[in-house]
Amino acid sequence: MVIPSMAGILFQIQNAMPTEFMRGKRKNTRKQVLALLIVSLSAILISILGTQDNHSDERILFVKEYVPGDLQVTAGSIYENIQGGDIPSISDSVFQEMKAAPGIRQVQDYEINYDRGIFLCEDREKLNADSGNYESMLAMEQDIDGKKQCLYNLVLATTDNMEALAPGYDEKEDGHAAIMEPELAKTLNLEIGDTFTIYDEQLIINGSKEGCKSVCVKLLDIRNVILSENHIGGNLLVVDEETARAFPGGLYRQVVNVWTEEGVEAVVASNLERISDTNGYSFRNANSQIQKYVDSDHSQKVMQCFFIIILAVIGLLVYFNTAFTNLLNRRNDFKIMHKIGIRKKEMCWMAMKEGMRQGCMAVGVSVIVQAVLSINRQESFFRMFVVTDAIVVATCALFPVFILWYMFRKKMAVS
Repeated sequence: MVIPSMAGILFQIQNAMPTEFMRGKRKNTRKQVLALLIVSLSAILISILGTQDNHSDERILFVKEYVPGDLQVTAGSIYENIQGGDIPSISDSVFQEMKAAPGIRQVQDYEINYDRGIFLCEDREKLNADSGNYESMLAMEQDIDGKKQCLYNLVLATTDNMEALAPGYDEKEDGHAAIMEPELAKTLNLEIGDTFTIYDEQLIINGSKEGCKSVCVKLLDIRNVILSENHIGGNLLVVDEETARAFPGGLYRQVVNVWTEEGVEAVVASNLERISDTNGYSFRNANSQIQKYVDSDHSQKVMQCFFIIILAVIGLLVYFNTAFTNLLNRRNDFKIMHKIGIRKKEMCWMAMKEGMRQGCMAVGVSVIVQAVLSINRQESFFRMFVVTDAIVVATCALFPVFILWYMFRKKMAVS
């Protein structure tokens, strides 16, 4: 009688050892693997949603760049007008009507010369081969004065308020001046304060710089030349009025920026919108467009949070259900361990380590996708995904402890 009883006790003790406790045969391996895959999938989808961006910040900055004032009226498009044909323009009478409208504090206009015979000319050896416009200039290589010269076609734009673009500009001191795109300045190896020369079409016709119209211009500033949403391009060069009128081709007023008095923007916007609709011009309200992007960004974030919460709840419920079922099926193991003297705290610690291992396994699967998502992004992998991964590991580690504590409290595992 004694020997069989001892053998039975030893057999129970062997099955109740901590190492065997973590590898109990009663664990439903398939359910656990499926639960961990669902947790990993939830983490992956949450990571994808968290990295989605509608680029509203970039659009807001873009609006602020091409609408420097509060309102803007435009006519035509550089992409269409550069091809020729009928070029629309904001007439002097309409321009004066805009300026006379009540509530307007300041007005700035841009006039554009679409003549296709205005060029830059430079030796190939003096160009920067690592710049974006190098190939374009190389494609227009010509024999000028017996040497190979690279040309670049320009579209000149001028404004009646050059000082607003370059506060340090002095017409008497600086004379002919220009504002150039950064990439073009890089191609020509120009810095602010350097001078360069603009030529007319006779340069190509004569094959010489002699006998053609040319103007030596001082580079005032290097910045993105964005006159409006429809007037953007690396060919644009903003120059003073005297330089713009020195070359053939008419000047077409196509962009008018308006600054309003405080508190009357709505009234001014209504008047300018009416004038624009009457004359077939395009009207832009910077604050309205910015607000649209802000609202769009807010809506996207609300939807992201909604789906992230749903995915998180699904993952948590699936894992909780699996962990609860697994521990409930092993309650006899806990009872035996309790009877042989293993404390509840030790059993909770072992359950936590098991859950932590499972959490690390789930994170290991999701990290692969997260690493792909973090490629070519300014934010580091750590900043983008550390919170999601930490929550997964913490949840997988703490849920079993909570479930086991509940079972002890209800005397489901020790009675």
